[in-house]
Amino acid sequence: MSSKFALITGANRGLGFECVKTILRQTDPYHVLLCSRSVAAGEKAVASLPSSLSAPSRVSVIELDVTSPASITAAVASVKSLAPSLSVLVNNAGILEGEQTLSTNFDAVLAVTQAFMPLLADGSCITTTSSSCGTRFLASLPPQDASDLSSSELTVPELSAKITELSNKPDVDIYSLSKCAVNCYTRILARAHPELHITAVSPGFTNTGMCANYTGTRQPKEVALGATVFHEALFGLGKGRSGIFLKQNSSAGTELKDAETIETAWST
Repeated sequence: MSSKFALITGANRGLGFECVKTILRQTDPYHVLLCSRSVAAGEKAVASLPSSLSAPSRVSVIELDVTSPASITAAVASVKSLAPSLSVLVNNAGILEGEQTLSTNFDAVLAVTQAFMPLLADGSCITTTSSSCGTRFLASLPPQDASDLSSSELTVPELSAKITELSNKPDVDIYSLSKCAVNCYTRILARAHPELHITAVSPGFTNTGMCANYTGTRQPKEVALGATVFHEALFGLGKGRSGIFLKQNSSAGTELKDAETIETAWST
């Protein structure tokens, strides 16, 4: 088994599944811990991986519902039985809408990160799937709210309290709020853990299951194209860096060899 381990949540489909492939393609061999709410769904995903990636010997399925404390605890125990430490943690699980949007996209990221933090060796990477909706949301806030969330002294309890306060305001877009919260948490983590490399990434408007009910005219980009941002965060533009936001900046139809990821500000 490989000496480096990468854990990816929401990894049995969509962007998470493409992230699995990205890590398996590295010349420095990783063992991927593919997290899925259903073991059967995870095993089906592994079976569909190209034979060239040697998936049966390099991927283990971990049952994980990121919104369940019991499931997180069980997943940590499962990982400890397989891996002495983690080199990569990718918080990818998320939803677009519904009553659980904030708890899934933000609270669960906190819970999963805190649970697996003891397994992260110095020099390890944490990357969280975010969105430019989050940077735009921060830019749209009243000056005092934006200042509070951008403060270099902001703590996790203060962040959680502020996000709860904002979630109770009328007409707030909860998805955008959740991604703003993730971005702020990324910055807090980066300050608190200089021994780690911590980033947030935006794949852009990508043709995942989240777009299933989309009826607009904007064309979503291919999943593999959006997922190139993970490669850049872990092995390219973001390698060895921390506290940055990376955005997959290519339009739909762009060939993978021409994919472009850029670093952007936290407030746009």
